[in-house]
Amino acid sequence: MIGPFPATEFLELHRRLALTIAPSNGEEPRRRLLADLLDSHGIAHHSDNAGNLIASVGNGPWQDSVVLDAHLDVVERGGALEVHNDGECLRGLGVADDLAAVTVLALALVRLAQGGESFPLQLVFLFSTGEEGLGNLRG
Repeated sequence: MIGPFPATEFLELHRRLALTIAPSNGEEPRRRLLADLLDSHGIAHHSDNAGNLIASVGNGPWQDSVVLDAHLDVVERGGALEVHNDGECLRGLGVADDLAAVTVLALALVRLAQGGESFPLQLVFLFSTGEEGLGNLRG
């Protein structure tokens, strides 16, 4: 079982994600930021033809997997030009849709991978692309 994330860790990753511009069909910079985070913790991952970033923990057949998904792209220009932290929350373009979920999934994946716990199912963490606007749900 993993505990709560320290607020400073959550807010810092969340801010970095929001400031990394990634509109639909242009998610590579944000995907690279997450891939670097996973690499720094020794977590295996790959990207598919749609540009989704995929990592997993646990074992079990694919058909029994649980997939946790959050999309990387943000409307309009693809991210915030600045992010305001009022001590309790972040404000800026894209911080809620869907970068809060991306941050939670990324930190949960790191904790679970470091915990060494055994899971009877495979937990697949999918950071998907193309959800907003003209992205047409390609991921």
